[in-house]
Amino acid sequence: RNEYDRLSQMLLESAQASQNSIAQATIVERAETPRKPASPNKPMLIIFGLFVGLAAGTCTIAVQEMMVAGLRNGADVEEQLGLRLLASVPKVNKGDSPITLIAEKPTSIFSEAFRIARAAILGTRNENPAKVIAFTSAIPNEGKTVSALSFAHSLATAGIKTLLVECDVRRAAVSSALNIPHGTMPGLVELLHDEVTATEVVKPSGEDNLDYIFVREPYFSSENLFGDERMQKLLAVLAGKYDRIVLDLPPLLGLADGRFLATLADSVVVVVKWDATPAKAVISAVDLLKADNASVAGVLFTMVDSSSSGLGGYYYSKEYAKYYQA
Repeated sequence: RNEYDRLSQMLLESAQASQNSIAQATIVERAETPRKPASPNKPMLIIFGLFVGLAAGTCTIAVQEMMVAGLRNGADVEEQLGLRLLASVPKVNKGDSPITLIAEKPTSIFSEAFRIARAAILGTRNENPAKVIAFTSAIPNEGKTVSALSFAHSLATAGIKTLLVECDVRRAAVSSALNIPHGTMPGLVELLHDEVTATEVVKPSGEDNLDYIFVREPYFSSENLFGDERMQKLLAVLAGKYDRIVLDLPPLLGLADGRFLATLADSVVVVVKWDATPAKAVISAVDLLKADNASVAGVLFTMVDSSSSGLGGYYYSKEYAKYYQA
């Protein structure tokens, strides 16, 4: 009974407390559903991202410009070499043969580049034009052999009787560029050794006004193959039979033959791979030619990006688009 009385008293107190209770919380303002997120602040993030992107892009461009070691336009050629830019030869598409482009696509930008080079080297008035034209480079893999072949083809298509003489005897790359296997037919080395006559080594190209003198196979020797006036006498004989003679010379740096042969040419073209060949290497090569009193016509850019300033940029890609055929 005592326990019952205690529970009854607790129930009564609890009922009284619930009837006399006072709320402990007061509603100040009712919550409303938000119409937009409180964070993140998109306009601020966009502005911040724009500034970060501009800063990163500026730094990237600055670093790339600092890392560029090659020549890119005519201003670079004139400023660093003291020479003129003869022409800029564009990079050809994969699957296209640079050698056959001039014959098969005479109105392409590639063919036009060599016509521009022809006008720059020979002149437009034909006043004392160069008879012997040599193509060389500072280092290998600049495109000089393809340039010499393409230039010779360009002369031939203009009705100029042309002979291409392969003088890079250690590499003998002309046959490979023409997809002709090295054969047993004697070439320039045998001719300079007086083993054969000039008539025996001249090979027709299969096109009008163009003949070749190949190197039968790569030739390595310590002898002065082009000395003792043998090459000079040979060029004098060939000059009486052809309107123009194009020489494919070895690179200048690291080899002696190229320097000697360059002095025998009426005009020397320095082939430079666009935006790739170190400027210091080209400067050294040009200094060697000038020291030997070689007649340097100028620089020929090869493998140029068609959208770059080295090839005229937007002028070639837009305004001049109707003048060329792919």
